[in-house]
Amino acid sequence: MTLEGFLGDMSLSGPSQTAGPSDSFTPPANTPAQSTAKKLQELGLTPVAVISDFLSAIRETTVASIEGTYPADLVRETKVEYVLTVPAMWSDSAKSHMVRAAEAAGFGTHRVDFDLVSEPEAAASYTLKVMQPHNLNVS
Repeated sequence: MTLEGFLGDMSLSGPSQTAGPSDSFTPPANTPAQSTAKKLQELGLTPVAVISDFLSAIRETTVASIEGTYPADLVRETKVEYVLTVPAMWSDSAKSHMVRAAEAAGFGTHRVDFDLVSEPEAAASYTLKVMQPHNLNVS
């Protein structure tokens, strides 16, 4: 069975027509990742610089929120430690890039001021934390 036969009248572009040579699917020349890499190169930016800029904005917003909630002297005297989550499947190279981006974004020094934790570890840790006050046990 052909793809057209399988899809039948499921056309998203309007009434179904018999597929002809001009209606065939042509995959894009570049993947989204390739297009992004090309655009970053045109702008003279590295992925680490872009992520660093993003993380910096998140850190600044978080600090401003904390400063708006608690007394200024308490905020100044409290050591802030950050935990950044990353996908479990990330390579050591990707994690290294994330560390560089976080350090450039003002998070401090890796393993002193911030840590990277895999997303499944973070989810498990949070689940255990939530379960403890309710005397729930994992069997």
